[in-house]
Amino acid sequence: MKLTMIAACLVSLALASPAVASTSSSSAVGGELYSGQNKDPEDTKAYVLIEYAVIPSKQSEFVAAFEQTASATKKEEGSVVYTLTRSVDENLSFWLYSEWTGMKAFAEHFNATYVKDFVKRSSELDVVYKLHILDKVIY
Repeated sequence: MKLTMIAACLVSLALASPAVASTSSSSAVGGELYSGQNKDPEDTKAYVLIEYAVIPSKQSEFVAAFEQTASATKKEEGSVVYTLTRSVDENLSFWLYSEWTGMKAFAEHFNATYVKDFVKRSSELDVVYKLHILDKVIY
């Protein structure tokens, strides 16, 4: 599976949710996302960080929606880590850190009904997010 398919999934997700601020992290090289390593993308473990900006009055609803998604996501075959944290120095940011066995598992995650429901609910709550696909530097 090429990273362009991952990018297509993310673009579809962004188009489905007007709350998306941007998706960035990897460089666009020749029309494809580039991970910085010459590995088969399907075999490359996926590291993902998403920052969510949630207004204080809607944070409890956001966390409740996330909990439903997280419990199902943690049961997915390719899910390794799926953790939501909160910023301690300002009151808007939540951070999702996730690891996946491969980019294919990460891409397939977006096909799940509970993920689509979470994206829809986040949009209704006016949540803005920024997605980063990370490249592990030190092993």
